[in-house]
Amino acid sequence: MDPVTILSVAAATAQFADLSFKITTRIARYAARSIELPPEIVTINHRLKALQGCVSNIETRLRNAERDSSIDQDRLDALSGFIKDLAKRCGNLDRLLGHYLPDENDTGLERVVKGFQSLSKDSDIKTLFEGMAQDPVILMLNLATLDSPATKHNNRQPAAGKIITVVPTDRRVYDPVTRQDVIDQINYEFTTSEHNEPHVVILQGMGGQGKTQLALEYCRQSKRDVRFNGIFWVDGADESLALSSLAEIALKLATDEVPVDNRACGTFVKETLESWTVPWLLVIDNHDDPKSYAIQKFLPASGLGHVLITSRSQALSPLGRLVEIQGMTLEESLWLLFSQCRIQRNPAAEKHATAIVERLGFLPLAIAQAGAYLGEVRDTMKIGEFLEVYEAAMKDILSSTPEVWVYIEQARSPMQRDQVKNVFTTWEVSMQLLDRGQYAEEKKSFLSILAFFDISNISETVFELYAQQLKSDRPPWLKLFEDDGGWSTRRYAEVMTELKKLSLISSNVRNEQDGKVHVSMHPLFLDTLFMLN
Repeated sequence: MDPVTILSVAAATAQFADLSFKITTRIARYAARSIELPPEIVTINHRLKALQGCVSNIETRLRNAERDSSIDQDRLDALSGFIKDLAKRCGNLDRLLGHYLPDENDTGLERVVKGFQSLSKDSDIKTLFEGMAQDPVILMLNLATLDSPATKHNNRQPAAGKIITVVPTDRRVYDPVTRQDVIDQINYEFTTSEHNEPHVVILQGMGGQGKTQLALEYCRQSKRDVRFNGIFWVDGADESLALSSLAEIALKLATDEVPVDNRACGTFVKETLESWTVPWLLVIDNHDDPKSYAIQKFLPASGLGHVLITSRSQALSPLGRLVEIQGMTLEESLWLLFSQCRIQRNPAAEKHATAIVERLGFLPLAIAQAGAYLGEVRDTMKIGEFLEVYEAAMKDILSSTPEVWVYIEQARSPMQRDQVKNVFTTWEVSMQLLDRGQYAEEKKSFLSILAFFDISNISETVFELYAQQLKSDRPPWLKLFEDDGGWSTRRYAEVMTELKKLSLISSNVRNEQDGKVHVSMHPLFLDTLFMLN
C-alpha cells in the first residue's frame, strides 16, 4: 500500500471539503433571504451535501489503510483521480456563482434573482448538474469495492484473563466526574436483565448530559476489573460511521485476511462474537435517531454478550433496560465547574458557582463550557459577574442570530430546546472570546472545515499536504499555519491549543507514530457549526 497515494486522497478530500462547504454555505445564505432558487441549484446543493458524506466515509475508511495491504492499489489511484476531478468541478461551480451573482452581502434582491435566472440557463451549469447525478453512487461503489471482501476468517477469542479492546482513547475529557451511581446502575441492569441474546442497557438523556463520558468510564472500570474479555466501541451516529467502527473492530479480531467491505466487516464481527464462549461488551455510542437505520442487525445473538447504547431517544427501550440520565448533582456540578475554571473554591465563590450550575440546569457540557470560559478570563472577570455576561449572551443570540433561533425552534421537545439554549449560549461565549484575538474569521472558517472530517481523529497531515499542493486560490485560513511561506507545525499546534482552551475542540494530542497533531471535536459543536452556516 503506497502511503503517498493515501495522502493524495486525503488532500483531495480536504480540497473538496473546503470548496463544497463554501458553495453550500453561500447557497444557504441566499435561501435564508427568501430567494427562490432555481431547481438546478437546489438539486446541486443537495447532491453536494450527499457527496460531503460520501467523501467523509472514504476518509474514515482509509484512516488505517497503511495497515491494510489488501486494498487494491489501482482502485485507490482511480479513487484519488476521481475526487480530484470532483474538487475541480466544485471549483468551476464556485467560479460560475461568482460570475453571475452579486456579492452575497448585496442588498439588491432583484439583482440576485436575475443572476440566478441567468445562471440556470448557462450550459456549463447544466453539464455540472448532469455530471453530479451519479457522483454519490460512484463514490459509494468505490468505497464498497476498494478490494474484494475476504471469504475466510479465523475467529480470535482471547484466552482466560486476557482482554481485547477497541475503545477510543481521545474522547475522555480531562479529569471527568465519575458519577459512580450511574456506573453501578448499569452493572445492576446488566446482571438483572431478562434479555439474554444479548443483555442490552440504554443510557438515555438529552444532548450534553455526558452519556459518552459515562460509557467510556464504564469501559475503563470494566477493563480494570476484567469484567469482560472483549470491549468494543461503535460510533452509532449514522450507519456509515457504525460500519466504519465495525471495520476497525474486524481488524483487531481477524487473524488472517480482513474484509475490506464495511458491511462484510459488520457481518464478520457479529458472527465472531456470536461464536465466543467468554463475555464481551459492545458499546453503541450516539445512536440518537433509531429511524435512520436498525441497530439490531449489528447486535450479535449471544447470552454472553452485553450491549450498552447511548442515545437521546427513548424509542430504543424495547431493546433492553433503559437508564435515564438526569443532570448532575449539585456537588458533582460544582466539582466539575471548579476543576474546569481553576478558581479557588471558597464559600463566596461556591455561592456564585451554585447559582451558575443551577442556571445551566446541571448540564455537564454547559458547565464544562462555562468553566472553560471562566478559566480563560479569571484574571479580568470575577466568578460573580459570569451570570450577567451569560444572560447578555443569551439575549444577543435569541434576538440577533437568526440561525441559532431557528435551530432552537427546530428542536423536537421543550427539553431539547432548553438543552440547545444552554449549550449554544456557552459556545457563543467561547466564540465571542475567539473574536478578541487575531484572525478570528479565519479560525472560524477552519473550525467549519474540521466539521467535514471524522471528528474523532483529524490529523494535521491532511492540511499540511493540502497546503503544499495548492498553488493558487488559497483559502485565507491557511495563513494561520504558515511561517515564511511554508507549513509550520508549531503554529498549527499553537492554534489548536487556543481552540482547546476554549473547548472548541475536545482533544489536542501529538501522535507518537507520525509526530503530527491530532484533534477531535464534540459532536454537539459539529451540529452548531452546520446550523450556524
